[in-house]
Amino acid sequence: MKPIRAARFAGVVLLATYAYTRLYLGPGLDTTLAWSQRQEWLATHGLAWSLGGWLWMLAVFAWMLFLIALMHEYTPMHRVATNLQSGLVLISAILLLIGILAWGNVLPRMATPETAGLVDALALTLLAGGLFMAGGVTAWIGVDLSRLEKLPPAWVGPGVLAGLCALPTPFLLPRTALLHVGFVSLLAWYAFLGSRRRLPSAFPEYRP
Repeated sequence: MKPIRAARFAGVVLLATYAYTRLYLGPGLDTTLAWSQRQEWLATHGLAWSLGGWLWMLAVFAWMLFLIALMHEYTPMHRVATNLQSGLVLISAILLLIGILAWGNVLPRMATPETAGLVDALALTLLAGGLFMAGGVTAWIGVDLSRLEKLPPAWVGPGVLAGLCALPTPFLLPRTALLHVGFVSLLAWYAFLGSRRRLPSAFPEYRP
């Protein structure tokens, strides 16, 4: 898939996922609520909770697809840096998916008043680690594309900002204010690149 189409797909998925989470999943995600209240909400909104998990897994996949499409288009695949970036994208996605599954499946099905806090802590730890690595590799790829003069700095700026906003996640969760800024920045990056009719050539020196 070309980067423009990948950006459009990722942008639509992230917007839908972010809006759905804000509108429908608040009580289930609120770790400050008493477990009895969360358990009651999860029992009566099981389908909505499951759909939210699927949407977040799709958002992770769309993010991977977008970054890999950019890297395939612009960065030489034989570089050590490119191979390391690809590995970090994969590891980040695995951590994020395990965290989503832990919260999406284990919490409503197996948690008790005694273990709910443990499940929350495990899921948040996995998500924090995944977001830390995802933020770092997203910012790195953006800076790399600018340094290699493949894309103008302004074109990768929102992606770099989004990545930097995710870096402090392990020290901030469950506080998410900075993550909201990161999500908006990532959405802006998707929207900007997705709105282009064409992107700069990867090899302008060979243009006839």
